[in-house]
Amino acid sequence: GRNPGGSKLDPKILPQRVNVEGLTEAQLTSAKLCRAAKLYYTDGFRAAQEYLDGEFGEGFYEIQPELSGKYHITVKTSEGFEIASRGIESGNSMDAIDLYNLTNNPRNAESYKEIMDTYESLEGNVDTLHGYSRGGKVMLHIGSETGTDVIAHSPAIGSNELALSGENSVEIVRPDSDFASSLLGLGHPENWNVHVYQSEPGTGSI
Repeated sequence: GRNPGGSKLDPKILPQRVNVEGLTEAQLTSAKLCRAAKLYYTDGFRAAQEYLDGEFGEGFYEIQPELSGKYHITVKTSEGFEIASRGIESGNSMDAIDLYNLTNNPRNAESYKEIMDTYESLEGNVDTLHGYSRGGKVMLHIGSETGTDVIAHSPAIGSNELALSGENSVEIVRPDSDFASSLLGLGHPENWNVHVYQSEPGTGSI
């Protein structure tokens, strides 16, 4: 597989403490990339890169600072690039405004503009888009628009997201107790595959 450090599964990196056997290797890797995006924002490049090196081996995922920002990181792999976007930080007014804009007019949201600028600078050489919560929400829009595959963890789902269409592959990964993505019970676009796992609520997040 592409995950040489994958035997060391730390449940703290998942949206909630889970039975990790219920998740695929790709979904676990995606959650760790979202965790690194959060660390990049809160603790800086070195902390985020050391986390990825510890999980996957040194140099397996290389963060590209010139292609990363407040809302996302870009990592280089042997096969190309992947982009991961973090969730909101509690009490962060910039994040609250961004989520409001994403909900009402996604293309006006700062996170959308930042990540789309990176995507375009890579000329579409992006294998997969990863996102947690608000990050999952923005990646659903960018993936739909660009035709890029998405793995979204507990994305904040509203009517705009349920109206998306596309030929890209979309994996939604959510615990059974997750409220932000509970609208998925009403149905979802045909190209979405929803993976629900059992959780123990309140034991940490990405």
